[in-house]
Amino acid sequence: MRLHISEKKFYGQSLQNVLIFSTIFVLLIIILAVGLGVGLNGNSNQNLPLPSNKQQFVGDLTYYSPGLGSCGITSSDNDNICAVSHILYDAESKGSDPNANPLCGLKIRATRFDDRVQGQRSVDLKVVDRCTGCKTKDIDLSPGAFRRLADPDLGRVTVTWAWLSSEPTTAM
Repeated sequence: MRLHISEKKFYGQSLQNVLIFSTIFVLLIIILAVGLGVGLNGNSNQNLPLPSNKQQFVGDLTYYSPGLGSCGITSSDNDNICAVSHILYDAESKGSDPNANPLCGLKIRATRFDDRVQGQRSVDLKVVDRCTGCKTKDIDLSPGAFRRLADPDLGRVTVTWAWLSSEPTTAM
């Protein structure tokens, strides 16, 4: 008696069914891998608020106690400095040394309506750090810089900001 290959059973399934399911599974894995590869290699920076985008951005403004920042610059509470979103900072990173990030030393102008003076206020800030709690368009300031724009008791306010430079500056 001779068995045909289609009569063999694997885990209760015919060889034909096993081959069909295996082929579908492999094709799905290939499609997933290609899709992820295209997504990871695509230009995901196009919607980020990068210095090449000469427009204004709106995000949250918060403050933190600075010290030695990701750019390798030590700052104090009264310096006009900021930390940009980790998403933005990491997208611009060119290697493993965070001190060499192209955003380090760039200037940002932050502007908002201040209820205390019933008018617009602006502060020019130097990027010195990376904010892990910030969304893409948020910026985190030293307490002194925040105080120039808003009452620190508010903690988190909306801000409009724009890049002033595409080249680092050494001045605080």
